Amino acid sequence: MMQGHTLDALVSSSVLDPSLFPWNIWTYIRGLTAPVFLMVSGAVHVFVLKRQGDGSLTNKTIQRRLTWGLTILGLGYLMMFPASRIVDLPFVSSKAWHYVLQVNILQLTGVSLLLLLLTAFFTKSNARLGLTSFMIALSIFLASPAIHALSLQGYMPLLLSNYVSFANGSLFPIFPYSGFLFIGVAIGAFLEQYRASERNHIIKKYGVRYGLFFWIAAAVNEGFFQIVLGEQIPGQMSPTMMFSRIGFVLMFFSLCAVAIEKLSQWKEHFVFFSGKSLGIYMIHLFLIYGTPWSFGLASFYAKQTSLEFGITLAIAVIFSTLGLIALGTHIKERATGRSEKVLKYGIRTAITYLLLVGL
Repeated sequence: MMQGHTLDALVSSSVLDPSLFPWNIWTYIRGLTAPVFLMVSGAVHVFVLKRQGDGSLTNKTIQRRLTWGLTILGLGYLMMFPASRIVDLPFVSSKAWHYVLQVNILQLTGVSLLLLLLTAFFTKSNARLGLTSFMIALSIFLASPAIHALSLQGYMPLLLSNYVSFANGSLFPIFPYSGFLFIGVAIGAFLEQYRASERNHIIKKYGVRYGLFFWIAAAVNEGFFQIVLGEQIPGQMSPTMMFSRIGFVLMFFSLCAVAIEKLSQWKEHFVFFSGKSLGIYMIHLFLIYGTPWSFGLASFYAKQTSLEFGITLAIAVIFSTLGLIALGTHIKERATGRSEKVLKYGIRTAITYLLLVGL
């Protein structure tokens, strides 16, 4: 993800052409990043849904999941903040607002988690949640071509239509990307029935099998559209592409399960950084694109660098991001009592100051 964003933002388009080898393969692999993230997010959330004896969610779970979904959604829009101060918002151009309202991965994840919470609320067990989520995901994937063909942006406010359509520049609308999160929920519900000590083996065993199943389903689906209907649905809206990505991700999960056993001495580090995915996402984008109050690498090198220099900058972004995450965690862990409160409220005060006063 980090190298993909860096190279795409900084390397000259004359060098990095997605239509040519090897950049066509690089582009396909970049397209797998979001499905991996969303499927993992969905699977993980099954294990944090605490239920009462009658199967209903606990009030604490509802509050925490609601807060988390709204927080991610809010951060998605905050990262797109179009001015240096709130008072400047009335003077922001319509073109800038058009860009702000485009749905990125954080906004999509926030809304999808809220939809997941709603689904969990109306199901009385995680097993039923898993089955329902699988049906929701399948419905989203199969309906996506028709949804995008309807041109809903002409009948809905831009704020809402961007969540269902690519038409106005959204990168991650609900159709099809929320489907990956709900597939992840189905995977999490499947894994939950096994003991924690068995799950790595189950992932190794079934990841490849089900991965191949989805690859075959993708091929059959492609054949149906080409032979029966005589047409092919465009890539990112095609159920073929969605099923093939699921298949790849499942097989990738199996590979990771094998790798974690072979690299068990590094497991602690893998677990640490995997738990900081939100921070990693935000920090590396700040380094590349900057903020309303600071410059980023793209402010100086946007689509201008050679491949060699772009790779060097990508390595710098990766290590800087991970280093800042480690440093921030170290400071937070050493902060206790009063100093911890000062740190937490100090960050909030600084953000509030920037939004109200600017630099």
